[in-house]
Amino acid sequence: MERQHKHRDLWVAVLAVCLALAGGTPLTLWAVQQTVPSAHIHLWPNPFIVAALIVFALGVYMSVALIFGWWLPGGFSEDAAARIQAPSPVDPAQWVASCDESVDHTTLMFNIRHRFGNPGAIRAFSEFRCGVTDPGGVRTESVGQTLFRQYRAAFFPGAPPVRDGKYNFTWEGRDAKGAWQRLAEGTHDVAGVHPEGNPVIPDGHPPASEGAPLTLTVGEPDWTLFRRAGYIIAIPLTVTSTTSRAVQMVGLGVGTDWQCEPGDAPVQISDEHDRRALSEEARQRRERNHYGPPFPDHELVPPGGHLSGWLVTDTAARPWTGGRPRCTIKVEDGVGNKYVKVIAQVPPRTYES
Repeated sequence: MERQHKHRDLWVAVLAVCLALAGGTPLTLWAVQQTVPSAHIHLWPNPFIVAALIVFALGVYMSVALIFGWWLPGGFSEDAAARIQAPSPVDPAQWVASCDESVDHTTLMFNIRHRFGNPGAIRAFSEFRCGVTDPGGVRTESVGQTLFRQYRAAFFPGAPPVRDGKYNFTWEGRDAKGAWQRLAEGTHDVAGVHPEGNPVIPDGHPPASEGAPLTLTVGEPDWTLFRRAGYIIAIPLTVTSTTSRAVQMVGLGVGTDWQCEPGDAPVQISDEHDRRALSEEARQRRERNHYGPPFPDHELVPPGGHLSGWLVTDTAARPWTGGRPRCTIKVEDGVGNKYVKVIAQVPPRTYES
């Protein structure tokens, strides 16, 4: 849509210049004839001069409209017109705050967005502050650069568990002068949380308590040897919920190690340039989604559902004999349960033909 607006405005600008030239040329000649009677300039009859004046005025009007944001009725779409009429990023009318709630009522996610997705308005603030007051009057705050915050103590220091009642929340942005500007506010009602913090299931059945609430499945890893100095490792992961409630994930980690014979210990990369290049290549592959969407390690796993994605890491150690290291993948949920999978080390093989 933005590209269409830009292309349309470009053509309107070209049309405005053409109209101004088309109307301005005969008017200029007419003015010269009036000023210098001896000039022998052949002009059209007066009606053409009037028409040229109208065309010239229209071209000037369109040019001024593009510069100052005016327009003819119906010219701009509603959102483009709003962007022109309210360019200030501090205008509260341009920001919308909301709150999402998990199906078990125990997790809240506070969000803010610009109504028209204006990146300039978002970049006008170096960081954002979300303040939340719970039904008991306890107010906590979270400061950061993201436009969403999960309501838990890790992000809102001192935040108590979610309880029934009304939550009031505000969003502010820190401007270029370091001052906090109020952007949006809202309320959210929570109902269905047991006083001890256990969710009240509508059908009367308590959440499943036997067995692990999540299962971790690891697919076939992709190994890339980088400059014979270390590996870039891409691992497909799937986390599945085995319960009738949503489960919050809060962490994902991976570690590599070698089980080597004496005298065959891993050798760290001696070249600092190679070490930085290896880490940078892994980072770029993650950002480009080289293997596929990244694993969403801080999201809710829906009841009976699953989350999937790729974990991309690197290891900057390798024995002289070669081979692949052992990888340990660990996922943690909001309760503190940990789920671990190990990919066995693969020694180098010798094949005879």
